[in-house]
Amino acid sequence: MGRLMNKAIYIIYASTLLLGACNTDDVALSGREEIEVNVSVDTPTQTRVNEAGNAFEDKDEFILYMNERPSTDGGITKADYTYNATANKWNTSNPLYWDDRAGAIFCAVSPIPAADGADGYVIGAGGNDTYSVQQDQTDLVDYKKSDLLIARSQATGRLLDVKFKHAFCKVVVKITSVTTGAGAFTLEDFKDAVVTLSQKQVKGEIEYPTETEKAETVIATGTGDAKDITMRKMGAPTTLDALEYAAIIPQQDVTLDGSTLLVTLANVGVAKNTYTYKPELNDLKPNDTSAFTQGKQTTITIKLTKTGVELDATGEIKIVPWATGPTGTDDDAIVLPKN
Repeated sequence: MGRLMNKAIYIIYASTLLLGACNTDDVALSGREEIEVNVSVDTPTQTRVNEAGNAFEDKDEFILYMNERPSTDGGITKADYTYNATANKWNTSNPLYWDDRAGAIFCAVSPIPAADGADGYVIGAGGNDTYSVQQDQTDLVDYKKSDLLIARSQATGRLLDVKFKHAFCKVVVKITSVTTGAGAFTLEDFKDAVVTLSQKQVKGEIEYPTETEKAETVIATGTGDAKDITMRKMGAPTTLDALEYAAIIPQQDVTLDGSTLLVTLANVGVAKNTYTYKPELNDLKPNDTSAFTQGKQTTITIKLTKTGVELDATGEIKIVPWATGPTGTDDDAIVLPKN
């Protein structure tokens, strides 16, 4: 009986050692280096299209692929991240681990592509991806959703610098008017106004560099049918000079007949009149073919009177970096028409 007891005690002791060894292995596995993300947008101010000027807002999301582009391949390592504004932290329920991924290309996208492309992002089957902006961007949710953000870079350590860039372009229409006389408008005249960009391509085709190219730049250009886009009234202006409307569209060319720069202002004033701005043919030159440029802002300032509409006195349509807005200097702006 004593020998049996000794054997039983030995078996229990040995089993304990084995379990201890397993626990040690588990600790080693759980000690893998988790990838951390440092998330930003490449513009220093007004980084997102949101009016508060915040870089990100609570519950903003993106997906990170340890791959050179988005993919539906189940073998591609990926994770969804959600922003907690209170903690100022990006959280994920599916952490990624470093596992010696030095030199690997990673790609991040916001909004997160849905499997059925319902959110506007369609992962191409053997070709380029596409993303469609919202045609009606008057609501802030639809306006923000149109701002496709893409980050793509090469990993050098477990802290990934996820630096998003605006894949599309921002168009701003500013309104001015004479200040006195019968032709003058006031801010009140625009309380119900609807501003439309006419005949713009709403779908952008996204071309990702191959992994061997090691490039960060992603090219997104307009494709498909052109449609009217309703712009969003920005902020809460207190004067007419501060009134501006904005929309996000894919990069696309400007035609020499000016039709792609056509802006309609409807429901203006007590009479609910409609005004249409279209550049004259001689306002545009043959080389003015990219007024809507990826990652930049095109600002059209329109002077409106009750008898007509025209480009403001400066005669400029400015293309500036997204962050600088209409106050950008000539050093970082392309001015149309050119001298």
